Amino acid sequence: LSDVNAKLMVASRHKDQFLAMVSHAMRTPLNGVKGFLSLLADRAELGAQAQAEVTGAQNAASHLLTVINDLLDLSQISQGRFSLNPQVIHLHNGLRDIFRTLESHAHNLDLTYQMTIAPDVPAWVKVDPDRLAQILINLLANAVQYTPSGGTVAVFARPRDLFVEVGVVDTGIGIPEKEVQSIFDSFFRASNAEHIQGTGLGLVIVKQFLDIHHGKLSVTSTLGEGTTFCIDLLYRIPDFNESSES
Repeated sequence: LSDVNAKLMVASRHKDQFLAMVSHAMRTPLNGVKGFLSLLADRAELGAQAQAEVTGAQNAASHLLTVINDLLDLSQISQGRFSLNPQVIHLHNGLRDIFRTLESHAHNLDLTYQMTIAPDVPAWVKVDPDRLAQILINLLANAVQYTPSGGTVAVFARPRDLFVEVGVVDTGIGIPEKEVQSIFDSFFRASNAEHIQGTGLGLVIVKQFLDIHHGKLSVTSTLGEGTTFCIDLLYRIPDFNESSES
């Protein structure tokens, strides 16, 4: 059994390395495809039908790039090669910038899209801004995607002990109670969301990132009424006078 287990571990490592190599090799040419599509979309001589077709190709390429990036992140985490790059950031501004990323998309879907930051949330903190953005954009993208037209997606931030609690609340389709804990399993899709495009990797990566950050992730959901995801992000207040930096 010990010998079989050792062989399985070697095979798993080889699988992860292969997945990382393939994902990385695919990402480079795909970025080129996106670049050329962007140039094509800017051409004034394109008719309305051609513009719509280019936009469709851009959306498909963006979705494929998201899948590749998710696979690459999971591979790096499983190989222990994933590392954080903490930086001092103005948290309020950072949260607002992340929130605006999906603002126009939410409004195009006729959603009420709003954000509140409690005044006592620390302004200057030390976190990995790229991973914080990736965590929240994953949660926001899910909320927007699973909320029908006319619904609400809201973000709030408030302090809690040594954490900043950030919540993403939606009035979407919700998650069946018996499936709530399964949504953090790789490639899992809720039974009421199989018709919606997705890989089933976003929440897995969010949880992995938060584990590395020593943060927490919780979810409450009511089927047909909506879902709330809350992250408790452990932060470090930088050692300088806020007023001198602001």
